[in-house]
Amino acid sequence: MAARGWTVPDGTSTRIYLVRFNSTAFAQSFLDSITVSGAPVPLAGAPETVLDEGWGGGKVAGTSSYGYDEAKPYGEARVRQAYVVAGDTLALVVQSRKGKEGTRSVPFHQTVILQNQLLG
Repeated sequence: MAARGWTVPDGTSTRIYLVRFNSTAFAQSFLDSITVSGAPVPLAGAPETVLDEGWGGGKVAGTSSYGYDEAKPYGEARVRQAYVVAGDTLALVVQSRKGKEGTRSVPFHQTVILQNQLLG
């Protein structure tokens, strides 16, 4: 497992977690087990999430990605998350930002697309 996180000057916090499994089947099975009924297991600060309808997927050969957004009403910080499966590796990208605007979709999508490309 590997993890990295940072916060940019506007207060947006990004965390990326990578877990490597014994096979692609194990990685996909784990993802399936944590996204029961289409919504992922809740993260701290985001008790309920919904599929991000604006997520196009970042189409990279050999990878799959799934984006989620915190359901309204947002908590203290709006939280977005995405899962990327690339072979035997599963990535979780989490982005949050306090305030009325919260995490913006374009920077979040760009972060997920870049991670997708790095793993693909």
